[in-house]
Amino acid sequence: NVTLGDSNSRSSSRTVAVRPQGAAWDIGADEFGAGTVTLAPIVNITVPLAPIFNITPAALVFGNQVTTLAPIVNNTRAALVFGNQVIGTVSQPQQVTVTNVGNANLVFTANGVTISGNFRIVAGTTCTNGSTVAPNTSCVINVTFNPTGLFAGTRTGALTLRDNATGSPQAVPLSGNAVTAVTVAPNPLLFGSQRLGTTSATRTVTFTNNQSIPVTFDAANGLTITTVAFPPNIPQGEFVIVAVAGTNCTSGSSIPPGGSCVVGVQFKPAGLTGLFGLFGIRLGSLTFSDNVVGGGAGSPQVVVLRGLATP
Repeated sequence: NVTLGDSNSRSSSRTVAVRPQGAAWDIGADEFGAGTVTLAPIVNITVPLAPIFNITPAALVFGNQVTTLAPIVNNTRAALVFGNQVIGTVSQPQQVTVTNVGNANLVFTANGVTISGNFRIVAGTTCTNGSTVAPNTSCVINVTFNPTGLFAGTRTGALTLRDNATGSPQAVPLSGNAVTAVTVAPNPLLFGSQRLGTTSATRTVTFTNNQSIPVTFDAANGLTITTVAFPPNIPQGEFVIVAVAGTNCTSGSSIPPGGSCVVGVQFKPAGLTGLFGLFGIRLGSLTFSDNVVGGGAGSPQVVVLRGLATP
């Protein structure tokens, strides 16, 4: 049986017999009239409701942020390198700039700016012990190279900053090359073996002025050369000055700043009259007399001469 409802009145319904007629069903006669009902499946799908989110932007990217109040030190020089400087003199200053790139005051300690080695902090410096550098402002430190001592060579030191910034202390390496006021080389001047009564090849000594002022040799005895009388019967004149190509060092002449001159020297071991000759080591000296004072090479400058007389 099938219960049929009136499409015009949901309250009226009838029950009629239904007989299968192939793929259809035949409905018995009733006040609805005869008809055929075709059966078909009805699918009822329940879709659960769910929230859908759309988030923009997909990600948030923040730049560098200072999360706490703190000073940050940034200095302009990773190192200070000075060139050649004569011992006992002072270089031109070089400058280090210290900038506070943080968001709080940078405060140096009571010994917050110190320096070591042959280097000095000089006038014009504004980064000082106990001083304060506000955010986004700077101070400067002026440094000179003041080599001391008797010997030339590299000098090293450090500029050290102690403060309330992360990474304290901060250090700036310092270096410079100390030179003597003048350089005389080679020293000693070696001739090796030379037969009695013969003359060696010429060897040269170079005199260099490292100062910023001229060097002037004495007018009378600017250059002198001697042979050491040992044994006592060794005669003078076994080492002699000779002219060579280039600017020769001479008594009374001047050498400009950074300039140089040369001296030619020969070794002439003499045979002794009536004897076969005295052979062995010969020693002598080449002496420069000038206006150089201090600088690790004040006047006079002496070059040792050495040769071997052979039969």
